[in-house]
Amino acid sequence: MWFSMQYTGTSSSNLYLTPNITSDIYILRNSKGDPNNFVYDMSFKNVTANTTFNADNLGLTGSDGYSIAVYVSAVDEPANELLYGSLNVFFHESAKALSMQFITMVALAEIAIF
Repeated sequence: MWFSMQYTGTSSSNLYLTPNITSDIYILRNSKGDPNNFVYDMSFKNVTANTTFNADNLGLTGSDGYSIAVYVSAVDEPANELLYGSLNVFFHESAKALSMQFITMVALAEIAIF
């Protein structure tokens, strides 16, 4: 299951990820791009712990912004079972803050209904 976000601003920003399931993170230095496991400027694979990304430290604070995609494996394919996991995403830009929580099992169940 993929989750993505784009930041079009030029201010310093921080992204905090708190997964309880293994995830892969891909970052692209362009807010109009679509990072994935083939197209990225930076990748962080098999992330299992809380992680903080600072745009200044990673060289992402620029006029083009940046895009981030997170892949969370939601299915144990050999066992044909859904994996339960959650990914909390917190974004902070100066005085603004955005928080999102994704639960893979619920999201997959909703997709399966349609």
